[in-house]
Amino acid sequence: MATQVICQFNKYGYCRYQEMCRKQHINEKCENSSCDRKTCNLRHPKICRFFRENGFCKFGEYCKFIHFEKENFDMEKYKQENENILKKLANIDREIKKLQQKEEDIVEKRAFDEKISELESIIADKDTKIENLKQRVDVMEDSIQALEKRTDNSFSLIEEKISAIENKNDKDEETITNNLDDEKMVKMDRRIYILEKRRLGSDFCEYCEMEFMAGSEKERKEK
Repeated sequence: MATQVICQFNKYGYCRYQEMCRKQHINEKCENSSCDRKTCNLRHPKICRFFRENGFCKFGEYCKFIHFEKENFDMEKYKQENENILKKLANIDREIKKLQQKEEDIVEKRAFDEKISELESIIADKDTKIENLKQRVDVMEDSIQALEKRTDNSFSLIEEKISAIENKNDKDEETITNNLDDEKMVKMDRRIYILEKRRLGSDFCEYCEMEFMAGSEKERKEK
């Protein structure tokens, strides 16, 4: 059978539930002045505040707290108890501060870890973007190289066409020059021929350069 829990209200003073309380009531008072109240299950009633402040209490001898006469009051024991309580409270405060500091450290570390995780996520995202940019740059460099190759081929074809056109123009110019020279020679020969004919007495039309024997015809008619 499990040990029943001691009622702290009854242990240190008054419990309003009395016999109806679900916790165990021990009415025997502890007479050991050096007893540890926490481990002791006997009653350790506190001093009645009304009796201490006013010198009387309406509950009298039925009061659940301690009533003491001034001459019977052990001030040293009371001070010692208060000092022990204050020391315990100071220890509790120190423990509370330590726990609070640990909690703050945990919260700070958790916040730091969350910040680190956030930064790692940002860095990973940036690395992904950088990798995508590198891939795009590689694709663009390949495209540029292909375009440069096509451009070089186009320039080569253009240069070949220009060279062919220039060669053709040179040939055409040479042909034209030769034709013009031939035409000039023909005209020159024709002019020499006309002059020679005129010297011999023949005449030619100024427009079509057709030969006619005007003087000879007149002479024939006159005869």
